[in-house]
Amino acid sequence: MRIVLAPSARDELAEIWSYIAADSPDAADLAIERIVEGLDRLALFPRSGRPRNELAQGLRSYFIMPRHTVYYRIVDDRIEVAHVIHHARDVPKVFPPDRERD
Repeated sequence: MRIVLAPSARDELAEIWSYIAADSPDAADLAIERIVEGLDRLALFPRSGRPRNELAQGLRSYFIMPRHTVYYRIVDDRIEVAHVIHHARDVPKVFPPDRERD
């Protein structure tokens, strides 16, 4: 399956890189490389993520080492990545409970 990143996921990847790059651009490059490798694995096994319907209908999450989780949907022949979130972030703030469900 092919991976499609939502604008929010692209922005989050840029934020991840910028945050880490403030201390080490090499470490930032490595972190993004690991996330991309995780996305490549997800493309091979799209149902390996766990269902997260409590956050949004049809949403799944997939842990990427060492500190990030990808939130995505499987749509036809693609994986639509909605968010790439660091474990320290407050996930319910990204997916508030009063948010309209798809």
